Amino acid sequence: MVLDIIEQLKEIIETESKELSIEPTREQRLAGVSMYDEFGIMNTIRAVAQGNILNFDKVLEIEYNVVFIYLKMAKTDSIFQTNYQKVLNKK
Repeated sequence: MVLDIIEQLKEIIETESKELSIEPTREQRLAGVSMYDEFGIMNTIRAVAQGNILNFDKVLEIEYNVVFIYLKMAKTDSIFQTNYQKVLNKK
């Protein structure tokens, strides 16, 4: 049973990594985006709370699946906006 839970957690971590991670751009790396690494999960809580510290506890009460979909949509929005800007810049 414990091994099943461990396997499920590993699968969740792999899925999160695959579905939610974004490779930083060269410019972001040069600017030091890795500085945020030390904050770990707080980066996610802050993003979902839209930077409002008063909402941090509320974010922690949200069901995992809802947060996952929210973050996946945010990633998709970011990719779309980047692609859209590139299309506009080619005009």
